[in-house]
Amino acid sequence: MKRPWIVTVQLFIVVAFFASWEFGARNGVINPEWFSPPAAVVARLFNELAAGTLMAHVSTTTLETLAGFIAGVVGGVALGIVLGLMDRLREILMPYLMAIYGIPRPALAPIFVLWFGIGIFSKVMLIFSLVYFLIVIYVIAASAGS
Repeated sequence: MKRPWIVTVQLFIVVAFFASWEFGARNGVINPEWFSPPAAVVARLFNELAAGTLMAHVSTTTLETLAGFIAGVVGGVALGIVLGLMDRLREILMPYLMAIYGIPRPALAPIFVLWFGIGIFSKVMLIFSLVYFLIVIYVIAASAGS
């Protein structure tokens, strides 16, 4: 159980963080076009809730996330099993898989928008790329070890 003073200090840190952010954005220390003040974010949240548009955005994001996750898991498990059972193919492909896996995903986001457009598919592919390579590596490790 946490001591009460620890919770108080933690709460103070959170309040200080948001107060500094608000102060900085309102006084030009932080560019408000890059980091909107927390009060503006909360106001926008309530406006979206009142207008009834928030749930549409949440459902679209959920659909994109689930589609990318499911595709990444299914594809990753399939390739992982194949490579886990076929030593030579694994030796051939692993350097390429690890090189692609090592690319930072934020660097891929603009490329995916160019390749796949600005719609849902580019976001699904980005999530797919986050999941796919990780699953392939873990499945290879599991099936090669057995």
